[in-house]
Amino acid sequence: MGRKRIELNDRIEKLSEKYMAMTGMNLDELTNKALKFYIVNQLSSHKVKRVLRKDDSESTKYADQIFQNSLEDLSSY
Repeated sequence: MGRKRIELNDRIEKLSEKYMAMTGMNLDELTNKALKFYIVNQLSSHKVKRVLRKDDSESTKYADQIFQNSLEDLSSY
């Protein structure tokens, strides 16, 4: 798993802290969930699958899981 460094602006930091306190998530979990939600909503399923395609079934399986989880997340609202 890749490691990245991010800097939150003051408003996002306050919102993140409140959300993490309410949900019990840590910053890594919140960041991964938020990025997945944002990317899936910005790209078409075809584009996401193309980006993840590396000639292995694991990438396709991962892309399918992203969309399935995204649909489940949306249905919980």
